[in-house]
Formats: sequence, structure tokens, C-alpha cells
Amino acid sequence: MFLRTVWCVLVSLSLTETSQTKLDKIVGYEIIKFPPALCFPKLKGAKFQAAMLWLISCDFVYVDDVASILGVWIHGALLRRDLLAAANNIFAFVETLTGLRARWWPSARREF
Repeated sequence: MFLRTVWCVLVSLSLTETSQTKLDKIVGYEIIKFPPALCFPKLKGAKFQAAMLWLISCDFVYVDDVASILGVWIHGALLRRDLLAAANNIFAFVETLTGLRARWWPSARREF
């Protein structure tokens, strides 16, 4: 429903390039005109991947940093909601240890 609403707004407004850029910033996704779709922005994806690689290279992590990266992942996963079910362990990790520095569990680097 959200995608349909965004697409209707785009079609009805016939946006200029400047207002298109502003809308991309507000929505937070890359807007594809044809076929109509929303995508996770490539630059944001590259930064996200670098942050993930850094986090999994650490034995101990600040859980608040993990929560921040998890927020970016959730934003991207909303494009494919079935992915949200895969993050159950990391949600529990963040909820239990918020504000602390903690060691990853043994399989976390593979899962995260």
C-alpha cells in the first residue's frame, strides 16, 4: 500500500529533478520511475556494509553501535519484510545489553 501511495504521488506531481531529489531524501529510498519501485540507495548500502564488516571484526562491541546499524538494516529490510524474521537473535542481543560493551555470541559473526 505504501509503495502504491508513493508511486501515485510521483505520477500525479510530475516532479522536477530538484523536487525529485528532495523526495528521495524524505522517503530515504532510491525511487525508480519505471518500473515503479523503491530500492535501498547504493551509497547507503556501501556505508552499511563497511560498518557491518567493522563490527564483525571486533571481539567486543558497544551494543548501542550494533543497535544503530540494526536500525539502518531495518530501514532497508522494510523493502522485503520477510527478512525481518531473520534478525531475532540480534534483536534480543540489543534489547538485553543496551548501553553495555559485550562479546559477540559464537555464531554472531556469521549471522550478523
